This record gives sequence, structure tokens and C-alpha cells, in this order.
Amino acid sequence: MDLQNLLGTKTEVKILLRFDRNSKFLTAQDDPAIWQVGDQFFTADDDAGHDFAGLPLGPISVTTLGGTIAPLAAPDMVSIAANATLGSPANPLLPSANPGQTIVVNGSRLKVAQNNVSYASSLLFQTIDAAGVRAERSVQPTSASPDGTSMTIVVPANAVTGPVGIMGDPQGTSLLLQIVPVVTSIVPSTTTVRVNGKGLTEGGTLYRFGDLEVLDGSTSIAGANVDASNNDRATVSAAVGSGILTVTTAGGTSAPIAFGLRVYGNTNRGILVENSSASGNVEVFNNTVYQVVGDAVRLDNSARNVKLYNNILWVQSGYDIFVATNSQTGFASNYNLLHKGSDINASRHRRGLCSERSWKD
Repeated sequence: MDLQNLLGTKTEVKILLRFDRNSKFLTAQDDPAIWQVGDQFFTADDDAGHDFAGLPLGPISVTTLGGTIAPLAAPDMVSIAANATLGSPANPLLPSANPGQTIVVNGSRLKVAQNNVSYASSLLFQTIDAAGVRAERSVQPTSASPDGTSMTIVVPANAVTGPVGIMGDPQGTSLLLQIVPVVTSIVPSTTTVRVNGKGLTEGGTLYRFGDLEVLDGSTSIAGANVDASNNDRATVSAAVGSGILTVTTAGGTSAPIAFGLRVYGNTNRGILVENSSASGNVEVFNNTVYQVVGDAVRLDNSARNVKLYNNILWVQSGYDIFVATNSQTGFASNYNLLHKGSDINASRHRRGLCSERSWKD
């Protein structure tokens, strides 16, 4: 909890303001005071607590028995520098991020808390819980530049697409931040699929398994249900044992993830990944690929951020895994079973293109 003698003293009336991590600010003064936040007013007695929810992002001033103290020269926000590391945002021209990602906020008078003598320039995020209830959450910066023109903040796990702003910002600035979901693993069963990841919001989320679409259009458990408080697990009603999954929310679409495929009899290649975006991510796991001629998995034409996990790859003539020179960025391979036939042209993978750290069979 951070503490600052925000508004000084006037006729011996001391005003204190504290921000805490539960999206509340608390006031303490020797006498009752009238607080103005933006265009809203309320009366605060000693040690009163007030919710951020519903309050505007405007300047803060206080009126006590000793008079009115001018609005605080609080931190203000000018822009957000953030691009989602994984997946694709709904609007690539606007700031975006994944839950847990560090973003940069630009402005003035930005600071971190230091020994309770200055309060942090906390950023207010829109949030949503597993029941679909929306709220706001205050998050403190992890660092700030010495001149106060930028700060870094970690996006909370339960953040949802919406406006963000700094409490007390004199300009009342709010900017849209798109929260792009992430899928980390899939656990299919007979009638449902458990999706693990980040940013899986309750209501308004589309789960697409190839041609099969399941819309979580409400906060009920029908169709799909987020059943974890950090929005990192959802149960989807779908009898799907294999396919390619993407998850779409208001903030964007997760990177595609292929799972449980059985691929055989193709010409030249079993699975081809190419032209994946720099901000995207492609995961290929739990697949079986048998290729008589050509490559089992081929990365080409500037594929990026491709992860191969837990696959069975078998070639008679070609490469189990082929990674072109222009497709090495973000590539990782682990827990794959690689097999090659007796043909002189058969190979487990094309060597010399990636570091040995990327190749783990």
C-alpha cells in the first residue's frame, strides 16, 4: 500500500491519499472533506474507503474546513507502447497485449512508490472474473524512467479489452488496450475440450475448431464456461479429438494451435507453416505425421515463433523437420519422436540452420 501527503496542508488540516491493490483509494484527514474526482463529488470522513469503480479519470481536489486545495499535479498518460507477443489483435493499429505481458506507458510525472513518500502511478485496467462480472483493477508500475516520461506495467491475468487510465490524470485520458488471448494446451475428452491459456473471458468468446465454432455468448455454462479465477482455463462443449484451435475475444485472436492430427499420404510435405506474423505464434503438438516423399513438418517463407512439441514424425525420403533460414526466429522443438526411413535422402532434421538449443528430440 502506497502513501503520499498528496495535497499538503492548509490551516493545519492534513490530507492523505492512499492507493491499494484492490482498486480502492482511502482518505484520511483531521476533519471531514469534500473530494472532487473529475466531475463527481463525495464526502469523506476519517479513514474512509472508496471504490475506483464508476469514478472518472479526472483531476483530484479536496475541500476542507480550511478551504479548497487546487487539483493535484498528478501523473498523466499520453500513449501506450504495446504489441501482443502472441496472437493477432482485433485492430493492429491500436495497443495490444497478452495477460502477463509488460507494457510501456508514456506520459509525464510517472513514478513508482518509494519508501511511502510518493505514490505509484497506478494504471486502472478493466477486468472480468470467471462469472463474467466486470470491474476495475489498479496495478502499480514495475519501473519508471528518471524523468518520469515512461513506466512499465505488467498486464494482470484477469484484464479484459477496454479503456485504461491513471487515477487523478489531470486530462482524464483513457486509451483502449486490446487483450489478446493465448492458448497453451488442449485436453480433449469424449464430449468436451479443456482449453488452458490466458485471457479466456467469460461471455463473448468464440472457440473455433476448424469448421466447428462454439460461441460463449453469455455467462451461463452452456457451450463454454471459464472455470478458473485467473481466466486461464475453459471447458468447451465439443466432441473434438483433433484439429486446429483459435480463440477469439474482443481483443483479438489467439495463435492457431494444431493438436491430435494424423497426417499421411500428402505430396511433398505433411504440415507446412509459413508467413506467420511477427506477433503471432503457431504451436504444433500431439500430432502423428507419416510422409513417404518430402518433409513431415516444414517451416518456410518467414514463419515465426513456431513451437513443435510431443509429435511423432516419420519420413521415408525427406526431413522430419525442415526449418528454412528465414524461419528460425522463435523456433523451438521438444519431446518429438523422429524417425527416418532407409532412403539415402531421409533425415531426422535439416542440420546447421538452428542452434542446438532449438533441437530437442
